Amino acid sequence: MNFSKLLKSGVVLVAVLALFTSCSWFDKGPGDAKEIVTEGFKKVQEVKSGDYVMSLNGEMSPADNEKGEEVSKNGLEKLVFDVVFSGVYDSNDSKNPKFTLALTGKGSLNGGKEENLKAEVRGAGTDMYLVLDSMSDFGNPMYTAFTSSIIGQWYKIAMPEGTAASYLNKSEENMTPEEKKLKELFQNTSLWKKVKYKGEETVDEVDSYKYSVVLDKGALKEFFVKSAEISGNSMLAGGTNSLDKFLDNMEFEGFAWIAKSDMTFRKLSGEVEIEDIEGVDAELTMTYSISNLNGTVSVEVPEDAKEFDPMSLLGGLGAGMAEPAVIDTEQP
Repeated sequence: MNFSKLLKSGVVLVAVLALFTSCSWFDKGPGDAKEIVTEGFKKVQEVKSGDYVMSLNGEMSPADNEKGEEVSKNGLEKLVFDVVFSGVYDSNDSKNPKFTLALTGKGSLNGGKEENLKAEVRGAGTDMYLVLDSMSDFGNPMYTAFTSSIIGQWYKIAMPEGTAASYLNKSEENMTPEEKKLKELFQNTSLWKKVKYKGEETVDEVDSYKYSVVLDKGALKEFFVKSAEISGNSMLAGGTNSLDKFLDNMEFEGFAWIAKSDMTFRKLSGEVEIEDIEGVDAELTMTYSISNLNGTVSVEVPEDAKEFDPMSLLGGLGAGMAEPAVIDTEQP
């Protein structure tokens, strides 16, 4: 073989090797995968307004007993459901926070008919508004008797100042010492392991880096314990046995998307597997995404909202359940 043929063969060989190893050479991502994902989640704390969508669907069934047999738990054979939460939020003005939360859900129990629910909550300043758009009777006519008089009617509830703001991202100057400690704890916590770069994808028209992630249950437990200590929450006062059991029997694997433009988290999607928690197994798919980060959001206040009066609603329930008297006016 002359030198020219040898050179050509070498070029072809290098080209083939480059083709098959291109992922290793050119697809490693913009940097350390775990650090990028961790920082991307942290940056969400600085987002003061935006849109969000969270979906959760799957099925739950009785866990197997020691003989490998499914044992019904409180009548549960199989629950199939699909729930979506969506809305907007704006906490730029700490004294006048705004948010919306729309809920749509459907499901069936033990192979029965599909039931559904649709409702919405809106918040503006210290006022909260809620409406029940639709709801199945769930096999109980009493529900229909109750909801028929309130379907589509907005109700207004006055909330103590700061209630809505406590659930939204705040500026540092508006935080309590406890909230500052919790923020610092979150900033110093990484909840993901086995993070790997998977390429680039578009999320809500935003070019993003995609990563596979696995929940670090040890880090999550430590976060729960420390946050309970900071907030004085007595949930773990009796020890961590229940928490340990839950984490031991739960797994989460999925994908996270980090925007290329600002390296901020945009989307998380994955599978949740739960084994024998209080006698129930579950296989769930969860997706959470945010968009329009720090953009303008609008929350419309319902003009026809009524003041929420629980006693009046209960009275309506009693009236709806009452059977009208039947008077026979015909003479035999």
